[in-house]
Amino acid sequence: MQQTITAKLQIIVNPSDEKILCSTMKAYCDACNYVSEYIYKTHNLSRYSVQKNTYYQVREVFELRSQMAVSCVRTVIARYKTILENQSEWIKPVFKLPQLDLVWNRDYSINETNDVFSVNTLDGRIKVKFYKNGFDQYFNDNCKFGTAKLVFKHGKFFLHIPVTYEVNELTMSEVSNVVGVDRGIRFIAATYDSKSKTNFYDGNAIKQKRGHYKALRQQLQQVRTPSSRRRLKTIGQRENRWMHDVNHCISKALATSNPEGTLFVLEDLTGIRSATEKVLVNDRYVTVSWSYKPDLS
Repeated sequence: MQQTITAKLQIIVNPSDEKILCSTMKAYCDACNYVSEYIYKTHNLSRYSVQKNTYYQVREVFELRSQMAVSCVRTVIARYKTILENQSEWIKPVFKLPQLDLVWNRDYSINETNDVFSVNTLDGRIKVKFYKNGFDQYFNDNCKFGTAKLVFKHGKFFLHIPVTYEVNELTMSEVSNVVGVDRGIRFIAATYDSKSKTNFYDGNAIKQKRGHYKALRQQLQQVRTPSSRRRLKTIGQRENRWMHDVNHCISKALATSNPEGTLFVLEDLTGIRSATEKVLVNDRYVTVSWSYKPDLS
């Protein structure tokens, strides 16, 4: 059985390399908006057709290299499909944040011996250092790197790399314990195992903090100043990081509190996003912001 995680590396750049990377990411972002405009007008999500009608324009206008132009089309189509799946309507995505999608061994490569990250840019290939931070465990024949995303946050460059590797799948004879996990809002998780033991993870503190962020967000939206908009963006990112950490801590607690050979069974919540949107307006924020997806990293 295969499992994929996202490894995050911080890239170390000098001022000249930073300028090159920023210009490349901006060109990629502008190209994505160009392709997004074409798809929005035509409602065409065929990768072959979109690429045929935008590839040469993207290469000429934004000076992207061939693989970057192809990746640009894939990025935009994937965003449209996500929107259609969640919203069931054509909404044009706008790409604002600087980013760059990189194909392994074509747009980027990593030398684990020298801790060097090599990346393709508008000015050719450049090589920069990176913080390993335990990443060396993925340099083996069992791991495969996928299409990475280079992002720029808080004045720093980060490389998000999907790493796929094989994990041993439990057979029924190896399963020593079965734990059912029910996810909700009142209790973020409730578990019941084969030994008739029940555990509850209270979600009241999460609801209260969500309410705090909601009230703060409403206040800032009424101000409508540049600083309030920056503040809105900051607290949104902070809330997401906090919720991600909460989910990760709960997942880790479940894993460490159960013996090896435990099989976790989770309820199927396919389509739950549409169901949570059909609630009273006063309760909508609590239900729609519910982080129901498990964090298994």
